Amino acid sequence: LVLQETPSFFGVVGIVATLAGLWFLLYGEARGGDGGIRAVFRSPGILYALAGAAGFAASFPFDKQAVLNSSALFFSGFAFAAIGAASLFIFYVFQRGALGIRDMFRRAGKDWSWLVLTPAAGSLLTVQALNYALAAYASSVKGLWSLWVVILSGRFLKEKNIARKLAATAIMLAGVVITVAWG
Repeated sequence: LVLQETPSFFGVVGIVATLAGLWFLLYGEARGGDGGIRAVFRSPGILYALAGAAGFAASFPFDKQAVLNSSALFFSGFAFAAIGAASLFIFYVFQRGALGIRDMFRRAGKDWSWLVLTPAAGSLLTVQALNYALAAYASSVKGLWSLWVVILSGRFLKEKNIARKLAATAIMLAGVVITVAWG
């Protein structure tokens, strides 16, 4: 709507397949837990994730406009600085006395560099992709992060049902391949 971009038929098919993979992932979680699919949508984790996804979806067309009018590097730096400042302000307002900045870095240990470098690189590369692809396609490809999250959460966090989660992300991956190859 904002960018006047129209995905092709296969682009739409790929995006719908990606969403089907997400649904399969959520439905699998609902079947494995108590209370069915309604319980999943009452979960704070899912609600926060859906709200975050809606925020990203709403901002993505404007992100592309900003990248096309400036540069991916400038936009990423400015966006990260603004998001960081807003996040620290919100932390300060809502978590007074909970943890100081020094305590947070101490608890994160050596992992703090991963907490900064990987999202920064991911953001920069995603907004750089906006120079070359439709926003809908770049957003669909960005969804591949879920595959890596499933793999890494099984490895480092010892999460369960990794095979089912991998099947769901494989459906999402198929959607991305359709979007990229034929969209």
